Amino acid sequence: MTPLDHSASETTADRLSLLAIDKTGGIAFVEEVLAAYGRGEAVVLTEPDKPIDLPGAQIVRRVTPAKGGGWIKPAHVDLIGDEPAQVTFTSGTTGEPKGIVLPRRALGDVTSRLIDVMQPDATLKEYVGVPPHFSFGLARFRAAGAVGGSCYLPEQGFNPIELRDMLDAGEVNALSAVPTLLRMLMSDPQSMGDAGAKLRWLEIGSQSMSRAEKEAIKRIFPNAKIVQHYGLTEASRSTFLVISDLTGVALESVGVATGDMQVRINGDDQIEIKGPNTALGVLTPGGIAPVTDGEGWLTTSDLGHIVGNYVYFDGRADDIANIGGIKIAPDAAEKEARQVLPGANIAAARVPDPLRGHRLVLAAERESVESQETLAAAARQVAESLGLPAPAIGSFLVDALPRTGTGKVQRGRLADLYAEQADSPEETASHEGGMSLASSEEERIAKALQEVLGGQQIGRDQTFYDLGGDSLSAINLMLQLDKAGLDRSIGQQLLAGQTIAEIASGGATDSSNKAKRSVVSTTTEGINAARGLMMIAVITSHWLPFVVDRTGALSESLAEWLRPLYRMGTPGFALIYGVGLGFFAWPLSTSNPGRFHANQRFAMILLGSSILLLGGIRIAEAYLRDIPLDSFALAEKFWSVLVFYLISTITLPALLRLLRLGGPNPQILALVLAFPLLTLQFVMPTLVEWQPDNALQMVRLIFVSKYGFFGMTGIALLGMFLGLRLYEHREEAHQYKWLEPLGVLCLIGAVTLMIESGLGFQWFKTPTNQPGAALFYFGVVALSVGLCIRLAEGLPSIGLVRRGLQLLAMIGVLSLFFYVAHELVMPPKELLETMGLPLPLAIAIPMLAFVVISATAVRRLDKLYHGEGTPR
Repeated sequence: MTPLDHSASETTADRLSLLAIDKTGGIAFVEEVLAAYGRGEAVVLTEPDKPIDLPGAQIVRRVTPAKGGGWIKPAHVDLIGDEPAQVTFTSGTTGEPKGIVLPRRALGDVTSRLIDVMQPDATLKEYVGVPPHFSFGLARFRAAGAVGGSCYLPEQGFNPIELRDMLDAGEVNALSAVPTLLRMLMSDPQSMGDAGAKLRWLEIGSQSMSRAEKEAIKRIFPNAKIVQHYGLTEASRSTFLVISDLTGVALESVGVATGDMQVRINGDDQIEIKGPNTALGVLTPGGIAPVTDGEGWLTTSDLGHIVGNYVYFDGRADDIANIGGIKIAPDAAEKEARQVLPGANIAAARVPDPLRGHRLVLAAERESVESQETLAAAARQVAESLGLPAPAIGSFLVDALPRTGTGKVQRGRLADLYAEQADSPEETASHEGGMSLASSEEERIAKALQEVLGGQQIGRDQTFYDLGGDSLSAINLMLQLDKAGLDRSIGQQLLAGQTIAEIASGGATDSSNKAKRSVVSTTTEGINAARGLMMIAVITSHWLPFVVDRTGALSESLAEWLRPLYRMGTPGFALIYGVGLGFFAWPLSTSNPGRFHANQRFAMILLGSSILLLGGIRIAEAYLRDIPLDSFALAEKFWSVLVFYLISTITLPALLRLLRLGGPNPQILALVLAFPLLTLQFVMPTLVEWQPDNALQMVRLIFVSKYGFFGMTGIALLGMFLGLRLYEHREEAHQYKWLEPLGVLCLIGAVTLMIESGLGFQWFKTPTNQPGAALFYFGVVALSVGLCIRLAEGLPSIGLVRRGLQLLAMIGVLSLFFYVAHELVMPPKELLETMGLPLPLAIAIPMLAFVVISATAVRRLDKLYHGEGTPR
């Protein structure tokens, strides 16, 4: 027994009395703790040879047990009641450790539930591969004592060779270990040989393990009852997962609550725990501060979800990386990385990122992976599997991962190591090594790319897209090139899909040559340019009649000949909207669901608020005109084609799930579904004769109006057929060439169908929903997309036509904004006229606002992609 520090002996009557037992980690240590339990003394486990500073506690004496491992037959102790039994400190992976006060009933509950789940008996002879001074290890000794078993504590800690030999000799039949130690076995499963079949019981600590790792452990120990627990210092072993009894997706969980335990998920997706295993509270200078609420629930910092009775751990809330609005737990990245690099000692942490908010970094111990290049390649695979752009996950090597005593990775320290390594000149040089760059110009470009794409190695024959570049990266790319003193045209060439070698050689900037661009890049620009054309057609169809009606005698004749253009706007845009869904939204929904849903939310907010604003303007106009408004009239005031796009946006995930039923040919299913929907829209007015006299008129309009939901969805599906087909062959050169003959054939077929049916060119004169009109519009869009992609691919990097195509593409990128904004021009004009403004001024005000705002948006986007002072 060692003397107490004088400061520790100055106590007050209300302080918690504790027996301090130094964590010497031997058999004598276990015996001292169990004996204290038996005497009813509360213990605190302390660091040897260090002063005790524990405000809120009175240290009555201090014991330093002898060191040394070996065999022990633990004493059985009944632990019941709410009296304090032990003060245990949290592992301190994030911040200062806290002293958690555990009652006797918490330790007793853990012991009894552990026995119920694992079913050990008096034949238990356990190799305790974890330190006995942690709650994991102490519970193993308590359980062995309760069933009359015995434990072996290795002198030098876990040794897989010693374990194998003792299993072979029949000296042990049980094991307790953390995943970090078990990965030593998984890296060389043959090293255990036939001895693994002799293990009867195995408990695994609560560190994250992938399903594949759990399956690997089952193969190494095929006859063992294998259990993994989940819990916290404040609530040890809250759930148990019986790995040996499970297969499939349940292995990804952390198990189920047993006994009197309860687990739930709160509104913030955090795991909450209630039961007899919870702590009394945190030891503070003022006493014990409760960790549970008034109903006994402990709110953890762990995120999770529950399926059936199985709890799934989704990472710690304070570890979650928010990457451009997408929340990813480091645990998820680690699981994916271990599947790519089985056997690697690897961990993930979040680090700040000025562009995305956070990014993840993968760290691996040098001896466990082949090279930095291997780790970087794995990081790119992990990013792809998590639906992230490649720059969102970096990588680096360490001599050893920073861990707590229980083997948990200290993610904060890992992030610090990454920052230190990034600041190291030697490390920077090593990162730049292996770029295979041939000139200083290539090195400058590559260095700028490294800043943007997360320090990964850059090859001279790689493009921006090969390296995982995305739209967010494009923004930062321009900033980094400017910072490096490089011409902005280099960024434009990178965004066009050229390699570093091509740009540095100067061949790409030779005005006599055509810029080499990736197929994806030219297809994207072509689709956006066609979308811009259709947007112009929409605006023309809605605004040109206002001009034509004021041409006097010519108005009627002009209107007749312009009517096909008028009618092209709405269905034409619905078609190109569908093309965009197929080429952009379809892959995004699976590769990056977080961004897909973020885009969806933005569109819903924009459309919903615009519909409300539009309705409000119309209602204000009616009010000023003294037009009575009942619920029927109010419903009509909010109706516009925007309602279709809002409903379409809301139902888009369901539509994409439906198309996935088409397996490898979703474009065929889109085409098949389009025709019954178009037919349904055609007959809908005859099927729905219901005429409501209230707000349900909005529902009726959604289904029976000229541009009702079924018909517009059918038109959009025709466009999706084109978009999905283009996406399927996105890497093939000249993959767009089938669009032009398809468009021409459809135009010829539409005219023939109209003439043969006796309708002639009726759609020139009167509104019609005839199939021939839909086929005509489909042909126009197919032809437009094909020609725009051809122009994007074939035009030189400079020139007037090239500039025009770029501007059309900018309008296409902003098409949703343009569609909403142009809808909000004419209604304000009507309102301003009603307020007494002359017509020229009434139309000029909203029109000028539209032009100024639209031109500013196009200018900013154009500056981002094409820069200023670029040769035209």
